[in-house]
Formats: sequence, C-alpha cells, structure tokens
Amino acid sequence: MSEIRDSVLLDSYSYLWDGSATGWVLVSADDHFSIFNEKTRVLLAIDDDSLHQDIVSKMRQRSVKVLDSIPVGEFDPSSLVLD
Repeated sequence: MSEIRDSVLLDSYSYLWDGSATGWVLVSADDHFSIFNEKTRVLLAIDDDSLHQDIVSKMRQRSVKVLDSIPVGEFDPSSLVLD
C-alpha cells in the first residue's frame, strides 16, 4: 500500500521532468542535487530526503539539464514575497 502512495506522491512532481512546467533544472554541488527553476529563479526544497532522491533520480532518467551552479542574475525586488 505504501508503495502505491509513494508512486502517487512521486507522480505529483512529474511537472519537474515531463515538460509541462518549463525551466526546471538540477544544480549539482558536492554530491547533492538542488532543484531550481531557471525562469522563475525558484529553488524547490523538499524536506523528505527519500522523496528528494527519488525526484532527482527521475529527473536524471528523463535527461533534465544539470548545471554546476545557480546562474547569476539580477534581483527583481517585485518578485519578493514577504509573509
């Protein structure tokens, strides 16, 4: 049962590798991959290490672009959201 739940949870992140939401890449640093959107400049943090690894594996299997670092860009203060 948990295997099905895990599969459904992983599938909910399919936008990261299926092209339905553009701009998602992996950033490689010290044997760790971060999930980053080049267009929106959003870094996606996933608290569950196992899920994070599964998502990264799926993205790599689907040949998502891998960068060595987060690209430097201008900061747009209007994109800042404060709660």
